[in-house]
Amino acid sequence: MTLIAQVTEELSRAAGLRVQTEWAPAIRAVVEKYAEGTGSQSLDAEARRFLLSEVARHVTVPETYFFRNLAQLTFCAEHAAGVLRHSGSARIWCAGAATGEEPYSLAMLLYRSLGAKLGASIEIRASDLNPEAIEKAQHALYTAWSFRGAPSWCFRFFTPEAEARLRLTHPEVRTLVSFRTESCQAAASHEPAQSLDVISFRNVAIYLEEAAIQALYIEFSRLLKPGGLLALGPSDPRPIGSDFELLGHYDHAPVFVRTQREPSLAAAPTRPAAAPRPCFRAELARRPLGTAPRSEPPPERAVEVVQALAAAAPSDTTAQRLLGLAHLERNATAEAVAALRQAVFLDPTDALSRYFYALALHENRDTARAARQLATVIDDLQLRAADDMLADGSTSALELLRSARFLRTQWQ
Repeated sequence: MTLIAQVTEELSRAAGLRVQTEWAPAIRAVVEKYAEGTGSQSLDAEARRFLLSEVARHVTVPETYFFRNLAQLTFCAEHAAGVLRHSGSARIWCAGAATGEEPYSLAMLLYRSLGAKLGASIEIRASDLNPEAIEKAQHALYTAWSFRGAPSWCFRFFTPEAEARLRLTHPEVRTLVSFRTESCQAAASHEPAQSLDVISFRNVAIYLEEAAIQALYIEFSRLLKPGGLLALGPSDPRPIGSDFELLGHYDHAPVFVRTQREPSLAAAPTRPAAAPRPCFRAELARRPLGTAPRSEPPPERAVEVVQALAAAAPSDTTAQRLLGLAHLERNATAEAVAALRQAVFLDPTDALSRYFYALALHENRDTARAARQLATVIDDLQLRAADDMLADGSTSALELLRSARFLRTQWQ
């Protein structure tokens, strides 16, 4: 067996990855570089780990962003907070955490709910096969694109840096999360039975072989406490068997509960009557999980941080839209209008920016222009496929169209 074939087989065996034909050039380049340096055509254990790590840099896709499927993350954070209040501690594992936006989002939600000094009571473990992604997560330095679906309050935890980037600098939020470079299978093997309260395995299974997926679900059922939660991505395959029961969908993303829950677990989740996506205006004003702790940075800091981001990236539509939303959230409508006008100017096809521009105009009492902008949004969205995803990565064309039509009826 050639060295290339060995590495390809190991990717499938050890990590469960469904090998893609387009990976061949990347695998070949890494293997040939290694073989040229050693003259070897076989793999010992150390070389196997090294090669898999190098190949993972090229064949995995660390695509994520803060607060992706916010309703699902909030539900999981609320469950972990309830467990902590009941038992004094809670543990979360983000499997396939990419560049860290997901575990940091959970950490911010939990900090807002429970306040300072959580380090001894909450543990968020994050792992990924890609060492480059984990390195970025540990540095916690992000561009505006990572915030495209984020609520404005989160910017209080960041500090602007050069080249239009933001760094997560809040020490108590950062210390809640620990990162490791390893496959989901290896990470699961380190955990004792019934040691976790939440497992987030979102948008990872779509890259794995079916047998590897179901084997991991069996492992997850071993690791989760009865009543513990398993969060999956909207397109991920579902668990087979009776170990998990679907609780509901949150921003289209499913949450499953580990069955055989213990009656004494007071924090076990209950099935909601419904889990719709919040309307856009309500989402702006949302205060996740209760009142912010006094040690949280003040609301004004969020605007200052986004202003710095937008100033460093004046041609970035996302940065301008985020600035507009930050102003809109604190009812600074004139400033919101200016920022969102710039976002629409930079990208006239961005329906989200135009929608919020219309909203800002209306709240700034410019009702005629607001109605014209909203009509443009509706005309545009009616031409799109219902399931087209918009710039925030979470909102579909149909969802925004329904919200725009609702606003129109309210304004008439």
